Amino acid sequence: MDTFQYVEQLKKNMENNRSKVAFIGVAGGSASGKTSITAIIKQYFSDTKSVSVVTIDDFYRDKSEELIARFNGRINWDDPYMIDDQQLLACLHSLAERKPYTMNKFDYKVSMHSSETITIVPADIIIVEGIFAFYWQHIRELQKLRIFVDCSGESRLMRRIIRDVKERGRTVESVIEQYARFVKPSFDKFIQPQIKQAHLVLPWENIDQNTNLAAVELLINYISVLASQSNSRPATPREYQ
Repeated sequence: MDTFQYVEQLKKNMENNRSKVAFIGVAGGSASGKTSITAIIKQYFSDTKSVSVVTIDDFYRDKSEELIARFNGRINWDDPYMIDDQQLLACLHSLAERKPYTMNKFDYKVSMHSSETITIVPADIIIVEGIFAFYWQHIRELQKLRIFVDCSGESRLMRRIIRDVKERGRTVESVIEQYARFVKPSFDKFIQPQIKQAHLVLPWENIDQNTNLAAVELLINYISVLASQSNSRPATPREYQ
């Protein structure tokens, strides 16, 4: 069974599934605010709907000599090839059937999966969050709503420095160098074009969500309808711009 046959079978399984799982994609540049948007969705529906998050970063390929050679000596972690999209598809397949999915956790400090495992549990709403959340057509077609979080490069770099130094043991210099060499070019080539596939583009220039209340209200209202009617067809991107 090839990829497209697999997707068609998955779509059929989802349509026949009475549990009405709603898949939502949240994409955007690194440190654009995707995690904040995801947290808002989870919090809003915490009393009425179950929500699970599938994080694209968990599906990175392990660092290897083969990959180093492929990228001419230094791996570009902001290239979509570095994500195992077939494993991601298998995960979504499992969740669509209301089955949990267990995988090894990716360790950013060594750029490999560790022995520690994580389990993604089935839910009414599944958020697929990451820089390539709807990059691949066979992943994109499963999503009833696709949200692109829009933020300036300056703000994203500032947030990335804070995050990577604090959470991933990086130095400021290494973060800036990686941004200039890989992150910015990859954003322009792979990530920004996904905005054309988004149903909703959310401006998220300020970390304080109170400055984005109108966008958040629009987002929540639509997702609420989506969650109760998840067997309906996906909207076209133009409908919610």
